[in-house]
Amino acid sequence: TAKLTLYDLDSGSRREIDAAWRLACQGDQQSSSPRQWRHHDGHVLDVEMGASQITLGNRKLMSCVVRDVSERRKTEQALRSSEERFRGVFENTLIGIYQIAPDGRVLYANRALALMLGFRTPEDMVQGGLDQYDGSANPGRSLRRRIDEAGEIRGHVSSWKKSNGS
Repeated sequence: TAKLTLYDLDSGSRREIDAAWRLACQGDQQSSSPRQWRHHDGHVLDVEMGASQITLGNRKLMSCVVRDVSERRKTEQALRSSEERFRGVFENTLIGIYQIAPDGRVLYANRALALMLGFRTPEDMVQGGLDQYDGSANPGRSLRRRIDEAGEIRGHVSSWKKSNGS
């Protein structure tokens, strides 16, 4: 049987592999790094490798743990893609959308709602809040109370004033 070396497993260049190995050997601290390794059938795996130097008698050895994180990476990428799609819908829809905290503060607002209410940007709306624009003392708290009582809000209609008071 042929002996495999680190160079056979790691898909990085020899220079990258040597640099990562030197880093792992620079002392007693543990080193961890994301890498790509080749499976025996040739496909590439995303792995995390942790290495630490240990002393056994008068010999210095490396203790390495390698974990396949390919599925986790795929899941993370799928989540990023989903978040980007949601963000695109949220930011580009013509419908005004916002999110409030339980205490009534505006956490996020999209551009459509900010423009409807006369704000230059969603950030201006978040900073300014909504208390003075819908005629109630604190619209967020009144909406929160309705959610707490009924479990949801459907068909809620409210009249709002623009930021200039009109």
